[in-house]
Amino acid sequence: MYSPGKPYPVYEQIFWWSDEWDPTDYGRPFDFNRSFFEQFHALQKVVPRLAIYNYNSENSYYTAYSGENKNCFMGIDLGGCEDVYYSNWLIKSKNCIDCSYTYSSELCYQCLYCENCFNADFCQECENCTDSMFCYDCKNCRNCFGCVGLRNKEFHIFNKPVGKTEYTGFLEQYRYSLIQQEKAWRLFEEFRLTQPHRSAVMIDSENCSGDYIYHSKNAKNCFDAVRLWDCRYCYNSLDIKDGYDCYQPGLVQSELVYEVHGGNTLFNTKFILTSSRGLTDCEYCDQCFYSQDLFGCIGIKRNRFCIFNKVYPEDEYHDLKNRIIEHMKKTGEYGEFFPFFCSPFGYNESKAQEYFPITREEAGAKNIPWSDYRAPLPTDEITEPSDDIRAVDDKIIEKIIVCAVSQKPFRLIKQELDFYRQKRLPIPKKSPQVRYEERMLRRRPRKLFKRICSKCELPIQTTYSPEQREIVFCEKCYLQSVYQ
Repeated sequence: MYSPGKPYPVYEQIFWWSDEWDPTDYGRPFDFNRSFFEQFHALQKVVPRLAIYNYNSENSYYTAYSGENKNCFMGIDLGGCEDVYYSNWLIKSKNCIDCSYTYSSELCYQCLYCENCFNADFCQECENCTDSMFCYDCKNCRNCFGCVGLRNKEFHIFNKPVGKTEYTGFLEQYRYSLIQQEKAWRLFEEFRLTQPHRSAVMIDSENCSGDYIYHSKNAKNCFDAVRLWDCRYCYNSLDIKDGYDCYQPGLVQSELVYEVHGGNTLFNTKFILTSSRGLTDCEYCDQCFYSQDLFGCIGIKRNRFCIFNKVYPEDEYHDLKNRIIEHMKKTGEYGEFFPFFCSPFGYNESKAQEYFPITREEAGAKNIPWSDYRAPLPTDEITEPSDDIRAVDDKIIEKIIVCAVSQKPFRLIKQELDFYRQKRLPIPKKSPQVRYEERMLRRRPRKLFKRICSKCELPIQTTYSPEQREIVFCEKCYLQSVYQ
């Protein structure tokens, strides 16, 4: 995960997890004449980091922050998946490419926020849908194309019922060709804007605010959240109780967590930087696992009573920890998350650039780390893939495709080519990164706006800004419209 030039030692993950090295060998005493974060950053530069983090997986080395997967490639936040490629935040899904926030689905392409779907392409917020394309907010539907807000329907095109023969003939027009696929996308987007939209997705949830919240209670200003209780400002979070300011913790229940980035099975844990697991009573830690009572530690595994990677007797640990906290209060550090210079990545290499984009010049003016690394260009033969998948031969996987948007090179893998052929989909001319970025633009912002229901004109809170063209209904009016 770390580009060349980073100041950190990096170990391949099998070696990192082995007993061939001991993170406490890098332990050091705390210097009360220096700031905490300055010393923490110095420790970061010497303690070896995990090259990539995934666990209990088979043939899925190139997946990050993922676990219990098989035959997955270039994925992030995957759990219990098989044969999934170029996707993020997929749980228990199989044979999917270019999908995000999708659960228990199979044979899906370019799907976003879908659950229990099979053979679905370009669908968003759909549930229990099969053999469908370009659908939005459909449930329990089969053989639907370009539909919005349908329930329990089959053989529909743009929300109108058609016969099986007519549907099959229509579908063939948009199946093989990239040009026709892009035309279908434009038609679908035009139609979507004519249909009512739910102000926010909150399923089986009580006293919550935000969007995409499921099976939760008392979750305020939370987004992409499942099974949260008494939480605030939590994003991409699963199974959290009493959490505040958290990003991406979950999969296994955590409790009493504050300002946590990544990790699961955490209890009474605060200020965690990246991918930690199984921590109790820990503060200001980075890549630590299965430990208790840590403060200011990096890379600790199965240990206790450590400060700056140095092991102390229990009484001495608590006394020193309290003294350090008092020191940090005087320097204005305690209670604050890690400053930018402690990030192991450049701003433009992180999710921050996705949600709060800035320029290199702006980063420099604020002393924010920035990466200028550019991967070396391959020298393989460049090809322009045919617009029709039926005209593509096996040799394309040996060649380079230049992205139509970024102009950066990318290549297909064999599994990807087989997938497109099976689903009769054209070869994409945009790189996986650009496809991901465009897919994320289909999401609504993680921000709440005050707006008026387009039907009853009562005030609502929604992630659709007043300037957006969508027709937005309050929950009551929305349910009446889709179940009329």
